[in-house]
Amino acid sequence: MAELGNILEKATFLNQFENKRYAPIRETYLCFEANVDLAKPVWYSNQQGVHAETRFLENLTTLDDGRSYTVTCYLSWSPCADCSEALVEFVRDNRNVNLRIFVSRLYYIDEERNREGLRLLNDAGVHLEVMNYEHFEYCWETFVDHKQSPFPSWDDIVENYAYFQEELTNILQENSLCARDGVCVLIVRTSMVRRGYSDMQHFLPPMCTS
Repeated sequence: MAELGNILEKATFLNQFENKRYAPIRETYLCFEANVDLAKPVWYSNQQGVHAETRFLENLTTLDDGRSYTVTCYLSWSPCADCSEALVEFVRDNRNVNLRIFVSRLYYIDEERNREGLRLLNDAGVHLEVMNYEHFEYCWETFVDHKQSPFPSWDDIVENYAYFQEELTNILQENSLCARDGVCVLIVRTSMVRRGYSDMQHFLPPMCTS
């Protein structure tokens, strides 16, 4: 199992970050950069049952409250429910940190807890997006020991990005419910239904009907 380091091997990056739709679950790799010298490795992976996101957060606990930071992460898999909750707690406790997350693939999104975790991240103000061709190429040039070789890409990289991005968009819109000016807007995946407030009360959670 990989430890951590300052640069990834070419084979490791291609094996872990390739955005296949039906890729087997291997490890989560997290590459990151920030507008501060953390004097730490720039990537993490799972180690002895500890998720890459947890190890990443442990590295960020020393950020100075007197400064503002932008931290950008590139993950081979989107965070699981528990890691999403930990990331949300971190950004809520560190308002001076602007966290941006780009993911190659979506982790077990058939499980509602993982879907809800992604919505929690989005609601907490974390920029959440699927990696496109330019992101993969940037990671290749920034985090990989590529030995001056160009990013090799792979079949269906653009099509798979579009597929995962649509899935993520649907998840973030799913079951979003609000009431304003007597009108409720119910968003279910990509469809939106506008109905009168009184007609929708039996759909609303208690906080919306009070």
